[in-house]
Amino acid sequence: MMSIGIHTLRIKDRDVLNNIEIVKEMIKIKLSEL
Repeated sequence: MMSIGIHTLRIKDRDVLNNIEIVKEMIKIKLSEL
């Protein structure tokens, strides 16, 4: 059970990091439009 919990947490962390990268790209695009 513990290993499964840690594995799901790692997947969530990856999703969060991916979302941060997407937000950074969106901010860059918005700034370039201004």
